Amino acid sequence: MAGNSFGNSGNSNEATATTPAPQAPAAPANVRATAGNGQVTLSWDAVSGAASYHVQWSTDGLTYTNLASGLTATSYLHTQVTNGTKYYYKVAAVNGAGEGTASLANATPNAVVSVPAGSVDAYNLTGFASGTTGGGNIPDTDPKYIKVYNDTDFAKAINRKNGYKVVEIMNDLNLGWNELSAEAKSTAGSLIVTNAAPLTHPVLKVTGVSKVYLDTVTNMTIFSANGSKIKHAGLDIKHSSNIIIRNLEFDELWEWDEATKGNYDKQDWDYMTVEDDTKVWIDHCTFYKSYDGGIDIKQGASGVTISWSNFKGDDRSANSWVTQQINAMEANRSAYPMYNGLRDMGFTPADIIAVSAGQKKQHLVGATEFDAKNPNLQVTLHHNYYQNVNDRMPRLRGGNAHAYNIVMDSAGNREASRRISAEQAAAITAKGYHFGVTSNGAISTEGGAVLVENSHIIDVVYPIRNNQVDPAQANYTGKILARDTIYSMDGTTFRGNSDTEGSPLAPVPAPPIAFSWSGMTELPYTYTPDDPSTLIARLTASDGSGSGKLTWNKSNWLLTTGYSTEGMVPTAPAKVSGLVATPTNNGQVSLKWNAVSGAASYTVKRSTVNGSGYQTLTTVQAPGTSYTDASVTVGTPYYYVVSATNDIGVGDDSSQASVTPAIVVVVAPAAPTNLSASAGNAQVTITWRSVAGAASYKIKRSTTSGGPYTEITSGVTGTSYKDTTVTNGTDYYYVVSTVNEGGESPNSSQAAAKPVAPADVTLGMSLIVNDNFDDQASGVSPAGYVVSEAGGTVQISNTPNATNKSIFINDTSTSGFSQISKNFTAQTQKVIAQVDFMQPTKVNSTKILRLQPALGGTTPAVSIETNGGNISYRNAGDSYTVLSSYTAGTWYTVQVVVDIAAKKVDVYINGVLKIQQAAFYATNSSISLLEAYTPNGSAGGHYIDNVKIYAPSQAGGQEPGQGSGSGAGSSSGQAIAATLSSAQMAADHQSFSINYGLSHLSSDPASAIFAQDITFQYDPGILEFVSADALKTGLSIIKTDTSIPGKVRIMAAGLGASGAITADDQLIKLNWKVKGSGAVSSTTVSITQAQLANGTGDVTTASAASVNIPFVPGDVNGDGVVNIGDLGMMAAAYGLTSSSPQWNKNLDLNNDGVINIIDLAAVANLLP
Repeated sequence: MAGNSFGNSGNSNEATATTPAPQAPAAPANVRATAGNGQVTLSWDAVSGAASYHVQWSTDGLTYTNLASGLTATSYLHTQVTNGTKYYYKVAAVNGAGEGTASLANATPNAVVSVPAGSVDAYNLTGFASGTTGGGNIPDTDPKYIKVYNDTDFAKAINRKNGYKVVEIMNDLNLGWNELSAEAKSTAGSLIVTNAAPLTHPVLKVTGVSKVYLDTVTNMTIFSANGSKIKHAGLDIKHSSNIIIRNLEFDELWEWDEATKGNYDKQDWDYMTVEDDTKVWIDHCTFYKSYDGGIDIKQGASGVTISWSNFKGDDRSANSWVTQQINAMEANRSAYPMYNGLRDMGFTPADIIAVSAGQKKQHLVGATEFDAKNPNLQVTLHHNYYQNVNDRMPRLRGGNAHAYNIVMDSAGNREASRRISAEQAAAITAKGYHFGVTSNGAISTEGGAVLVENSHIIDVVYPIRNNQVDPAQANYTGKILARDTIYSMDGTTFRGNSDTEGSPLAPVPAPPIAFSWSGMTELPYTYTPDDPSTLIARLTASDGSGSGKLTWNKSNWLLTTGYSTEGMVPTAPAKVSGLVATPTNNGQVSLKWNAVSGAASYTVKRSTVNGSGYQTLTTVQAPGTSYTDASVTVGTPYYYVVSATNDIGVGDDSSQASVTPAIVVVVAPAAPTNLSASAGNAQVTITWRSVAGAASYKIKRSTTSGGPYTEITSGVTGTSYKDTTVTNGTDYYYVVSTVNEGGESPNSSQAAAKPVAPADVTLGMSLIVNDNFDDQASGVSPAGYVVSEAGGTVQISNTPNATNKSIFINDTSTSGFSQISKNFTAQTQKVIAQVDFMQPTKVNSTKILRLQPALGGTTPAVSIETNGGNISYRNAGDSYTVLSSYTAGTWYTVQVVVDIAAKKVDVYINGVLKIQQAAFYATNSSISLLEAYTPNGSAGGHYIDNVKIYAPSQAGGQEPGQGSGSGAGSSSGQAIAATLSSAQMAADHQSFSINYGLSHLSSDPASAIFAQDITFQYDPGILEFVSADALKTGLSIIKTDTSIPGKVRIMAAGLGASGAITADDQLIKLNWKVKGSGAVSSTTVSITQAQLANGTGDVTTASAASVNIPFVPGDVNGDGVVNIGDLGMMAAAYGLTSSSPQWNKNLDLNNDGVINIIDLAAVANLLP
């Protein structure tokens, strides 16, 4: 009702409201049961909205008895227990709405057992922090001892004005800025401040993030007896000394990065920064995934030891920190453009979780390049377990770092990296995203010294690095040595030193520097390393690395040596991990698991009920970690667990592994298809398509077509093989068979090749440029070259070494480029140019070698570039012909033979002819300039060495390029060469042609060629030979033989004088049709034999030739272009697999056996 001076209104409509029903509180998190002598200590996280807590106990896990109710604390000590009995506990939160769901825990109390003297000595302080004492060993009744139960207590403790020396963390602390009480903020003042505001993680957006300063503090120990957590905050220790931090866990400080597209440059969240400090010991701590780094050490901090700690990525579980983030973005994809873009590329949420799970980087030691304080840096890392950490274990700028008995385990990261296909990686780059898995281990730079010894490194791609900026600049290189270290990569294991010949631990990418400590001759402390083969078991044991592992007298945390064993309770072994159950082909089950430190034996239990009912099957004595169960019934599901036992008792059961045994009849595999052979100089490379179910392949060879064949090697697991046991000029015939448990397949179809020594293309040519740079000073621009450094630097480099130098053309920007240019006398007939090329990291659009008339404003006649991960020839119209794949860090010799008058080019890679008679990129009538430069638009660098340019000799009045040689059909110093013309891109199901010809012929009628016998080789699975046509008047094709699959033999004769061949010419047109290119990008047609005869019956052999036929990618309907028609065919076949009756392999662009969104996206990206 409302009223005014005229009266009251009528009543309003009736409104009702219902008060929401109160909710019972959530289940307590992180319930812990810690066994002692005649007692069990329970603790748990506080629950929002709880008024009290209810605790129950049981000895069978089924029937529970009330233990305590109405508790307001988050811990309880149960003393009425019997040693050796396992106790089960339920803890539930209670409020006015009732009791919430209970959380479970269990423990087995034990009587005090004598711990062997010296068994705890491994935890003594050593390393550069030796001598650190922290706050000393004072009783908890001392006024300088503070117990921290909440954020306000913590704020008091860290303020040096309050004079505390020992800080015991009693409970988990949530220190996010929005979680802090007003009293804590007021008490802390400037020592706790808000950190960069969270942007994406659903939890951190609520809690906020804080930065905690321990500033100008001396003589302090911060520890927890129970392994308490500190969450949502980073700790910055600066200008302090004599600090000890032990037995704490740090968590929940990561979020997804949309702001910098996955580069993680927005938030500077580290768990800990040690800055301008002396004597800091961090021990028995656990650090989970953070946004930036784990522990950074900078501003000349010295005397630092980090020991017995765990550094972990995310575990990818259903409610893990990363999973919570991904689930939040999946529910609102449009709000996260990068995440949404990755999903559109075909990544599943599980893929994104896996790739994101690794910790980005761990220890940056020295934050600023060439900082004056960097030589003071000192850090020891020992007995630390780095699990799925991507980088920096450590990365050192100056100073000294000693790492021993550490484990770098990146197996999970390695698996995650395989989830990114080549197509997806290209799409990620094109979008400007940073989404992938970096894989570096220990890194020394800027003159620092890193010693890694007695350690174990697993699946780290670059385990030892010595330069992170520019390997050509020696001042960025550091000293690093690995000693007695185990390195396993993709199942292959090495143990040894980094300086052993051929060691996979050899530092990259710069030339190694002999190891020595910086500023000292030896370490200022003693230590005794463990055997690296024991590390994984030792560090994952119940008393291994990480927080919450040691159950001992609390006062031990205040000591650095001489620990008391009084009251220590030896524990049963840790939980068995890594259990895998695998069915064997004979109906049995193979079990394997990881070793547990201190285990005397393992108990294997089995059930036919999922999750319960396990019965003991057998006992396996340590060190055995496998068992084959032959007492199973085929077709019955079985469930297995394994536990470890020692003198104290039995550890927890492993996670369950399940399997259904079966009899598998393995049949012999199919024979390989699409066998091809490519000849080189004293070598033949054969390739074939993979066969489903293959375990390996056998390679067989004969010098007679059709055999008999002799096996030359077996156990080949790839789909290519290079035979280097051949003789030039001999015909070789190859077959390949497939092998698996079922036997051996029949032989494949035959492929043939004749290796030949390469013709010396420089005969009759003079060397007019010959630059190897070995006598030039390092670090300066090359003499005799025009240099542009718009995008970076161009300098002489000690690469490969100080006596064999090269030019390093480096681009450090994404705009502009770095370039070298070499002028020489203009040539109008012929020129040969040659360079050695190496790229430390593969970058597209690098100009390896370009030839053109003059510097500036002209278009090159010839351009050799990197494109699509290959060394390629750039064609007119800006298409590319692949010359060779290449590997980062490997040198390649690139040589171009340029017929300027004919506007044709031959290209050799490492002496092997890759393309012949290719047309110029742009028509030029003279060439007088060689240049090489970096991409214009992306950073990257490459090396150039041994620059050689040849021009025609003029001595003796001869024509350019002629010598005094003899032989049928040639008056040139060069052998007659067969030629195959460059083909335009071909399309599936379409026809194309290539031309065969001869070059280096004599105009002398007496040397005229009248008869030819030529054999062409091709892949019959991809190409179909159609016909051959004579191109020259008077030339007749007498016979065409196609009886051998993959080969065409053509005999041709020049009839009479009009048919005589006395000049270089195109002679025969070969017509082909593409059957289907599938997932390959090109195929090759090669000449394996070309015998020629003159009019007097003299026979000569022309040098071999080959041509690469590139395919139009994505042209699945065969019309020669990529258009909407191709996308339509792809969409109609979406979801088909290789087992589908309608399967069309030509639609499976990435050759993964299914037509999916990746194939559609690949075609869509090619549409004009």
